[in-house]
Amino acid sequence: MHKALELGKEHGKALGISFILIFAIIFIAFSKESIGVVLRLAGSMFWLYVVPGYFLLGIVSEKFDHAERIVLGTIVGIGAYGALGYNLGLLGVKFSLQRWIVPIIEIGAGIIFMLKRSPPAEESPATQGKEEQ
Repeated sequence: MHKALELGKEHGKALGISFILIFAIIFIAFSKESIGVVLRLAGSMFWLYVVPGYFLLGIVSEKFDHAERIVLGTIVGIGAYGALGYNLGLLGVKFSLQRWIVPIIEIGAGIIFMLKRSPPAEESPATQGKEEQ
């Protein structure tokens, strides 16, 4: 469990830094807009594309560092959002719901892939003795 917390802090730090960078770039590009508008735009881009793509690339996380994973994950997130959103639209799901459903499905799929791919947790010395008895 301690290792999971360390990984969570590491991924959270990388995602936090990327949000600040996205906010700064959008703030420079839309300098005439208010901070609230820029914050909403950065937050929506981050929620719709960056975070889901980051988790979807969790399958190959050992091959990329955090910066590469964020950039490539954003591209994957945009493509996955388009494909999944299109198919949900064909099923009759309204677009106003898709902005919440699609990222949650993508993040969930990424977490499931990461959990299935990760090696099982090592047993503690306390539980090893119980199996032998």
